[in-house]
Amino acid sequence: MSSFADSVIKDQKEQIRVEDEKMLRHIQNQAKKDSEEEQRRKEKTDGQKKEMREYLDRQVQEKKEKAQKESEIDKLQATIWKEDVRNYRNIVKQLQGT
Repeated sequence: MSSFADSVIKDQKEQIRVEDEKMLRHIQNQAKKDSEEEQRRKEKTDGQKKEMREYLDRQVQEKKEKAQKESEIDKLQATIWKEDVRNYRNIVKQLQGT
């Protein structure tokens, strides 16, 4: 009878060990999945941050280019107005001289 009881206890211990190993593997797999998911989220967030920085950099560059073009247009307009004033004064002088 002792042999039978020992055999049952041994079988139970083996079943417990097998179940413990299954549980441990499950916990390890879940931890690995969680870690991979966290890494995927981090990479996604990092990618979004990079895209946002690139977008903002483009906006800043476009704003600078627009300001430079506007400045060039303002200078050209000022030159044209100066020329118009000079021409106007020349016409007035000519008309007063005649």
